Amino acid sequence: MIYSKVTDNLNFYGNSNPMELVKKYGSLLYVYNETILRTRIREMKSFLSYKNFTVNYSAKANSNHEILKIVKDEGIHVDAVSMGKLLIFL
Repeated sequence: MIYSKVTDNLNFYGNSNPMELVKKYGSLLYVYNETILRTRIREMKSFLSYKNFTVNYSAKANSNHEILKIVKDEGIHVDAVSMGKLLIFL
């Protein structure tokens, strides 16, 4: 089995299942859940209420354009080591 009961309980795959996704897109396949990502960003932003507290996303971790659009939409900062990575975000 590709996914565990824990993942299944989180409804990670929404209306799809891993086997359908692999059949449609092939493998290796990376699947991200936008709802979970947005929820985690909002949780992190609410951790502290210090005036200068900011949440940063590392573009080195994943510079997928769609992920970066979500990060930007949620209003958090991106940590980038090059102008190229920064331009992806803009």
